[in-house]
Amino acid sequence: MLLDAHLQRLAHLLGGIPVIDCLPSGPAADAGVHVGDILLSVDGIPTPTLEDYFDALQGCADAPRLQLFRDGELIEIRLRLEHASQLPATPPPARPSSPAGYA
Repeated sequence: MLLDAHLQRLAHLLGGIPVIDCLPSGPAADAGVHVGDILLSVDGIPTPTLEDYFDALQGCADAPRLQLFRDGELIEIRLRLEHASQLPATPPPARPSSPAGYA
């Protein structure tokens, strides 16, 4: 719980969303997104909220570029989407105890 609070604060300061969960066989995990990363942008579009993240994904190409903050460094990875069905239509509901990010 303390880690989640620290991650939330850091994400807020950086203008991104924290990754607190990642489906093990999903596109984000396959691309190298880790729990504890902070997602800063999708194809150059800032993602300060989950809504911004999902809006950015809806307008992206098949392999959007994600900018992440991990262990004090900025990194970029490509998210491989085979087809639009891999994009969630709406954000998942926030966990009651933490309005954190999902990937």
